[in-house]
Amino acid sequence: MRAKKLAKFLRAMDVLGQPTGATVAEMEERLDLSRKGVYDLLNFIRDDMRFHIHEDASILGGGKRFSLSREDVVRAGKLKVPNINLSLSEIAALYFLKSSTGLYQGTEIQEEIERAFVKLDHFMPDEFGAKLASIAGAFVGSRHFAKDYSAKEEILETLVSAIANRKICAVTYHTFSEDQIKTYRIAPLQIFEHQGGLYLFSLIVKYGDIRMQAVERIQQIEELHETFERPEDFDANALLETAFGLTYDDPIEVKIRFAPNQARYIKERRWAKIQTLSDQPDGSLILEMQTSGWYEVKRWLLSFGAEAELLSPQHLVDDLTRAIDAMHRLYSCDRQS
Repeated sequence: MRAKKLAKFLRAMDVLGQPTGATVAEMEERLDLSRKGVYDLLNFIRDDMRFHIHEDASILGGGKRFSLSREDVVRAGKLKVPNINLSLSEIAALYFLKSSTGLYQGTEIQEEIERAFVKLDHFMPDEFGAKLASIAGAFVGSRHFAKDYSAKEEILETLVSAIANRKICAVTYHTFSEDQIKTYRIAPLQIFEHQGGLYLFSLIVKYGDIRMQAVERIQQIEELHETFERPEDFDANALLETAFGLTYDDPIEVKIRFAPNQARYIKERRWAKIQTLSDQPDGSLILEMQTSGWYEVKRWLLSFGAEAELLSPQHLVDDLTRAIDAMHRLYSCDRQS
């Protein structure tokens, strides 16, 4: 669950965890939901999250009351934590996760995260409090190039709901490559994060192929009544491993020579699931890899300038040469003003 829906879920757990529970009307007001939204959330808590919800005749008047079973809830005000026995490394891991929540900046879920850590600090034994304070400054989540999703919460909520319920959606999407706005139907499969952005694996209904889409480029979305079957062979991790960057395309095999001063940098990372590295007598390095997404591989190669040479295949060498020639003409001294 992302952002707004997760925040609603957490607040609903607090409301339903009260001794007297709550009526639908009370939940509408406290959770800022429509009547249908309240029932959808109750169904989600009961059917998807597997919590037991009791339905009782109102003891105060005003309709049926819903509440969580006593076995499923421990109210925060009565929580007893004499010693959580978290190790320093476990506390560090929690704060590392907290530092990685930049995508939620400006959303309700960020507020919930902050409140959770305030409570964690409150219930920790004294000797852990000092450690928490020191660990807090050890990790800093970078917002460099991070995208802002504060205006996309409803879209994210719809996507998460459609993924959970396997519902087809109608989306209006801005394709940057063609600079066009198109409306079509998708079967959303999985949301993932990459370098400060949220992306979606979806099955394009009309063509039957799986594509990656940037969430911020979804301008409108509507969950339809039509359902879909999740492809049995869909494996998001496998697809990401074979893609270079975020372009998933037909596989390509490339052979690249890197200058000696770049060799150590190239060795530090794994660039593709299938790759080999060969040290050369002059200190240079040859990388051979099978990956996908020539457009992103080409941009990556150009970023090295003369310190990376594409050796094969020849048709990609020709394409890269044309790009370099175009850049040379653009920046040549005798270009026209």
